[in-house]
Amino acid sequence: MMYMVCGYAIMYGGDLFLSGIAGGDTLVEDALAASAENGFGGDSVYSAASDFFFQVVFVATCMSIVSGAVAERMKLWSFLLFAVVMTGVIYH
Repeated sequence: MMYMVCGYAIMYGGDLFLSGIAGGDTLVEDALAASAENGFGGDSVYSAASDFFFQVVFVATCMSIVSGAVAERMKLWSFLLFAVVMTGVIYH
């Protein structure tokens, strides 16, 4: 949740809470139109929404490694505080 709220904005610049990937109802149509303009000739169209999902998978992997390493060795509230700091600030 912290990566969604502020980590993505720190990593890519922008406002808080995913304002950089907003596309509304025309997100797919806009991506297809941009691809059609490029002629589908190998020139890719950057999709911020798919990049966000890709990064979320890696931030979850980082947190699962830490949680496995400190399982039953750390107080729950200390771990939750570390999780907030890591996913919101450290990961980027």
